[in-house]
Amino acid sequence: MIVLITDFGLSDPYVGIMKGVIKKISPSSEILDLSHRVPPGNIALARLFLEQSYPFFPAKTVFVAVVDPGVGTSRKPLAIRAGDNYFVGPDNGLFSFVETMPATPKQVVALDRPEFHLKNVPGGTFHGRDVFAPAAAYLDRGIPVFRLGSFQDGIVTLPGVSVRRTDRGLEVPLVHVDHFGNLIFALTRETLERTVGLSSFSLEIAGRSVEIIADHYDTREPLVALFNSFGLLEIAVPGGSAASQLGISSLNGAGDFPLRIRIGE
Repeated sequence: MIVLITDFGLSDPYVGIMKGVIKKISPSSEILDLSHRVPPGNIALARLFLEQSYPFFPAKTVFVAVVDPGVGTSRKPLAIRAGDNYFVGPDNGLFSFVETMPATPKQVVALDRPEFHLKNVPGGTFHGRDVFAPAAAYLDRGIPVFRLGSFQDGIVTLPGVSVRRTDRGLEVPLVHVDHFGNLIFALTRETLERTVGLSSFSLEIAGRSVEIIADHYDTREPLVALFNSFGLLEIAVPGGSAASQLGISSLNGAGDFPLRIRIGE
């Protein structure tokens, strides 16, 4: 099985071309789409989607991630074997989470063997077609990862989005606005409990306060906080869109609307 995640959208032919290349090399491959609506160049969000999603797929799944603002530059194209799964894409931080996967044997290769490319000299603008799709197809056919290129000692890692301490509590960055208008923040229940302890606290976002942390969306509160299926804190409007109600754009609001947690209030 091959799973694709890109920032290509669905109005252009790029995703379809990648699937065509995979099918030419490996006609029996099953191809699934994880998402093609990652905002352009948003490596951090693609990384989050991958990290939260891969455990729910079968062993030997090949994940192809193409969020690649550095395509054609000196960044390396990679294939990674991590435990029972494979990850294919640019070495730009997309696969940072692989480094922290527990007790997982890892093999990392640079995809530098032209016999496993679509063309001997890949173009400089579409490695999804010329390098990553072929590598995924060969892996899904059973070609060992070490045959695809030269071994690498490690990968590029980027720091995760982190909670910031303030004089009065915490400031938590917004990492995603989903299709429903729910606001997803970089805070787990464990981090909240460890930081707040037994103290009282209040939540504030875009000038509005959130009174409770609920277990589900079906409440009478105008705004509700809960820990979602990613295990991250989410602000939602039951039956509506928190993003719309708070005036937060899903296209450009992510860095500008932190959640503030006041401890002792």
